[in-house]
Amino acid sequence: MEVKSVVRRIMVLSLAFQVFATSCNEPAARDFFISAQDSPYEYEVDMSDSLAQYDLEFYTMAGGDASDVKLDITWISPERDSVRESVFLPDFGAEGIVAPYRSGVVPPSNGVWILSVEVPEAPDGFCGLGLTVTKKKRWDTEN
Repeated sequence: MEVKSVVRRIMVLSLAFQVFATSCNEPAARDFFISAQDSPYEYEVDMSDSLAQYDLEFYTMAGGDASDVKLDITWISPERDSVRESVFLPDFGAEGIVAPYRSGVVPPSNGVWILSVEVPEAPDGFCGLGLTVTKKKRWDTEN
């Protein structure tokens, strides 16, 4: 075999391996969107990685201007314990909004958490509620 042929074959195999290895990685962020419905909106959030922290943000849009949209949020742990809180979305309208909710969340127990969100007074033209969960490592595990 010629040297060029061997080098080309190695490069192709190397590229194929890199593509395969990259495609097997878990995505850093997951999006969940639930179209407008009667509350609650329920999201299953996998927080199984004990070496990770999670950032959460809500996104939505409405047919017109919306202000003081209240979200009643209940976190339900894998053990079925729950914690409830209320937050308000900043003003938004047809252009939509992405609103940070929590940053650097390290759950007290790992597993799949349920995030149940009630919107007591959805604005006119409310299109639904989305949640983005971004997973980040808490520290550099290579050093």
